[in-house]
Amino acid sequence: METPNICAKFREEEKSDDSSQVLYRKSCIEKGYTLEYTPHKGGETLLEGWNKAAQSFPDNNCLGHIEGNKYVWRTYKQALHEAQCIAKALLTEGLIPDVCDNDKSYKFMGIYSKNRPEWTLVNWAMFHFSGTVVPLYNTLGEESLCYCINHTELSIVACDGPSFQKLLSLHKQGKITTLYHIIAFDEVSDEDMQQAEELRVQVHMYNDVVKKGEAVGDEILEEITKCMPETTESILFTSGTTGAPKGCILSHKNYLAVICGMDANRIPINHEDIYLSYLPLAHAYEKRITSYLLWKGAAIGYFNGNSSTVIKDAQLLKPTIFPAVPRVLCKLYDTVNNMIAQKEYLNKLYKVALKQKTHRINKEGKLTHLLWDSVLFNKHKEIIGGRVKLMLTGCAPISPEILRTIKCNFCVQVGQGYAQTEAGGVCFTLSQLDMTLGLVGGPNPCNKLKLQDIPDMEYFHTDKPYPRGEICVKGHNVFQGYYKAEVKNQEAFDDQGWLHTGDVAEIRPNGSVKLIDRKKNLFKLSQGEFISPEKLENIYNKSQFVAQIFVHGFSTMSYLVAVIVPDPEYLKIWAANRGLDTDLGTLVESQDLRDAIQQDLNDRTIKGGLNGLEKIKKFHLTLEMFSIENGLLTPSMKLIRHRAKVSFKPIFEELYTE
Repeated sequence: METPNICAKFREEEKSDDSSQVLYRKSCIEKGYTLEYTPHKGGETLLEGWNKAAQSFPDNNCLGHIEGNKYVWRTYKQALHEAQCIAKALLTEGLIPDVCDNDKSYKFMGIYSKNRPEWTLVNWAMFHFSGTVVPLYNTLGEESLCYCINHTELSIVACDGPSFQKLLSLHKQGKITTLYHIIAFDEVSDEDMQQAEELRVQVHMYNDVVKKGEAVGDEILEEITKCMPETTESILFTSGTTGAPKGCILSHKNYLAVICGMDANRIPINHEDIYLSYLPLAHAYEKRITSYLLWKGAAIGYFNGNSSTVIKDAQLLKPTIFPAVPRVLCKLYDTVNNMIAQKEYLNKLYKVALKQKTHRINKEGKLTHLLWDSVLFNKHKEIIGGRVKLMLTGCAPISPEILRTIKCNFCVQVGQGYAQTEAGGVCFTLSQLDMTLGLVGGPNPCNKLKLQDIPDMEYFHTDKPYPRGEICVKGHNVFQGYYKAEVKNQEAFDDQGWLHTGDVAEIRPNGSVKLIDRKKNLFKLSQGEFISPEKLENIYNKSQFVAQIFVHGFSTMSYLVAVIVPDPEYLKIWAANRGLDTDLGTLVESQDLRDAIQQDLNDRTIKGGLNGLEKIKKFHLTLEMFSIENGLLTPSMKLIRHRAKVSFKPIFEELYTE
């Protein structure tokens, strides 16, 4: 039973002229009331907010990193001072040139590194003179990395050791042409320094930059133009699944609108909290969360750089706020189950405890249970340090079963929402009072929601019992557009200024949104990365074994599955050459054939330059062709994906449970 979603109730807005859409806004925003973007306290830019936190909590821990077996901290006072020193050095050395696009000028700084204090400090420094950071995923493929650097004409990049060597290699190959300066976070070998000199790339050691800034008077910071609400804070690149990455232009106002939404939804974060940062800061999700934490004066402890040891880092840091992406939640889920499975009597006890506590959560909304917490669950909390009070998610949907288990075992609320890079990182937030699983909340005070009919997919805002349609968003959090991509901008926005997300949702009776589909042929796996099935199908279709293929993946799972219609003629030839029965019905049940197809698919993965997430790990063979007659193809012979998903859903469920 769904509980009243007080903070996410919808109210139908003025009637739209377009009968194919319906508009909603947050229930607390009355008609005619201006959408919000400025938090209650703190200022109108991230610079004002972070600086104010440093003034209010100068001796609080701000940014921490691991040295040996402990965290070493910079206080807020120290962090602000270091950021200002970096800003002064960048200004006096003239390292940030203007880059122009049409009538607008930018001061770009690339950051190419795993999460660490220096990442955030460089970002903070850029605020002081209206600079813009261009974060680069440290996991970016070579082609995408070169595109991002060349597209923004980056002349300076701050980076860690492994990224430093990669930049030099690409520069040497002539694949990046604008890079002249590198700020190195880590020590650089004499060999690498010599190579940089030969490439005419000037290397600035991070610590030297800070020291140079310390020697410069603070007057220089008073003489320059600081950032304004409309100043571009960052250009965040999308993953580039459907082509070249797109650079989303996000202003300080966009970020503040998101912070305003988190405040309005009473996210319980304050200056006493500690957060473990391990998700890429190049991702809008992590950028948004850490911006909010620094606004609040909270402490951020960065992981050691190895994603496989995040749980160990949590045990060392003992955070109160933990980012809950699906892959880590799955690991926690497995850890708990493995602990319980070791003793039969404990397994029986655990099932009773889980059932009773789940009932208490659903009935009373309480995350604690006096008996079972003391007997079992308090011990499980120690797995992530013992102090976590809130987990935050929003990258990808989480299995209700896993979510339920996590809440019970760790006595913690899981903050859920709906996010897109183009929407500043988040636009819907689930109320802390709502214990319902599978929902993403309602619009924040900074934005409105429109449900747009999708006739081709048979989704309409007039559907019963729940209105359904494409999620469209308008508000202060919505990005300014894609950098140097006018055609893409026209595709993203309609003529009324609404951002079309491509996600399909239904509105539940309690006023919360439930995601049900994708308009665009994209989906996410549990890692939170988009998958383009059509691109993969084009590659795997090159296999001689494959006549037709439908690639799919559940958002709660970490790998792809597929339905394959094998080429009957090739199968007969293949079988005859091996002295096997050429009967097709017998062949599709043959393990020899399955092994051969799997090997060929693996080869296509390598030849097609695909990553591990794009590899098909399980498949189902069928001799029935996709056709117009069975409703899976259009008259132009295109696959009707939403029908295929429904038709093959039982098969996919079976593949995932094998």
